[in-house]
Amino acid sequence: SIAQVHEAVVLSTGERIALKVQHRGVDDVIDQDLANAAVLAEYVADERPEFDFRSILDEWIDETRRELDFVLEARNTEEVNGYLAEAAALCGLTSTTTTGGA
Repeated sequence: SIAQVHEAVVLSTGERIALKVQHRGVDDVIDQDLANAAVLAEYVADERPEFDFRSILDEWIDETRRELDFVLEARNTEEVNGYLAEAAALCGLTSTTTTGGA
């Protein structure tokens, strides 16, 4: 697990929110793990070219690093929430889910 989610209340508004907190140092641990995987992939590709998965690993590394960016995650959640609200309105439904601002 890279984080914990807690229920919180915004003092100024009383709004109940989910607060996601990343574990201290998890980004360094994951960066080291990803670097180790890259070294192993390089070795395997040199020894067995038919098992050269470095391009796949590079893409996975990029995506994994994005998982550590909670601001990006909040923005993406807001964007999806907007699309879902639009779709609900088109169907005559109402959306009650909010995610706050990021």
